[in-house]
Amino acid sequence: MRNTEKTITLQGDKCTDCKICELTCSAVRERGFNRGKARLHVERQDLLKVLLDICRLCAHPACVVACPTHAIEVADGLGIVSITPADCTACGLCVSACPHKALRLWPGRDVPAVCDL
Repeated sequence: MRNTEKTITLQGDKCTDCKICELTCSAVRERGFNRGKARLHVERQDLLKVLLDICRLCAHPACVVACPTHAIEVADGLGIVSITPADCTACGLCVSACPHKALRLWPGRDVPAVCDL
């Protein structure tokens, strides 16, 4: 059963694209203010359209299927994607497979960062 209580939504008509949510995410998860290390990203498409790149808690996550070492799984009861660092080779296949851009891999990090809402 998926946990549908834990979610993040974007009200595109109210979003000013200030990126404070990205800074907050990086501060909480990466212990520093660095938008490039945020696990969620806001993308302005045009003057009126803003998209939020986060984990969508897919029923059959493409990132899990793409992982050749089975390092990614959906946590029981939570519906959140988790990565076992000892099993991950940082190949980036999960990052490429995610249609929602919810996983990020950057230099100096051995395991992709995944949005956990």
